[in-house]
Amino acid sequence: MMATISGMLTVLLIAGCASDTQVPTDGPSEAKAPSQQAPPHVPDGRAGVAWNELAYDIAFAEDQFLTFKGHRAFVMMNLAMHDALNSILPRYQRYAWLGDLTDADPIVAASQAAYEVLVSQYPGSKPRLDHALAEWIEAAGKGGRTARGIELGKASAAAILHRRQGDRFDFQGSYEFRSGLGQYQTTPSWDGFVAQPGFAVARPFALEAPDQFRPPPPPPIRSAAYAASLEEVKEFGDSNSKHRTPTRPDTPPGGWNLPRGR
Repeated sequence: MMATISGMLTVLLIAGCASDTQVPTDGPSEAKAPSQQAPPHVPDGRAGVAWNELAYDIAFAEDQFLTFKGHRAFVMMNLAMHDALNSILPRYQRYAWLGDLTDADPIVAASQAAYEVLVSQYPGSKPRLDHALAEWIEAAGKGGRTARGIELGKASAAAILHRRQGDRFDFQGSYEFRSGLGQYQTTPSWDGFVAQPGFAVARPFALEAPDQFRPPPPPPIRSAAYAASLEEVKEFGDSNSKHRTPTRPDTPPGGWNLPRGR
């Protein structure tokens, strides 16, 4: 998902920078951070890449992605950048910000949008984010397109932040393991570990509900379907299996399980 969003951002940044002939402007943007110089008038997607790299560094430093805070921040940031860019050059449907289209500097707009989202989630990193934003805006120069880019970026970020209020992404929840036949148990070395069970009630970004595409449970343990599935695992998972071909994994599904008989 992240790769897809980043790819679209790159396309939009390039197209937005090259769109000066479509509407009157204050002049071509040469926005490029001094630390990541690009040849003058050569549009590229490195602004989007740079903000994603910075977001990763900040999120990883806080919790090593052991919670879903960083993932949520990534999605909100990229959606804010996406909406800002598509408010300049409408190639894709916008997500949260649906304001009027405007002639603004795309790199400034995307950078301001990214900044607003990240600083709201990681206020302790504000000095670092301030520095990054200043580089991109300074490189763009003064003018009406820059000013409109700043305004657009703020509006786009505010829209996605407002939309995600109360989404329960940080609700920890709980999961109670049950004993008995047919009850799920964790496998070594994940004994008792459940990754943020509260996500079962968190509001998704795109799905209508968390369980919209949730797969059905396994068949009843005393059913013929269960027995057939168990036999298949035994046949393919046996260390001396005659059914497992060289192109298949050495272990049955859930590769942490050692084949039977070892």
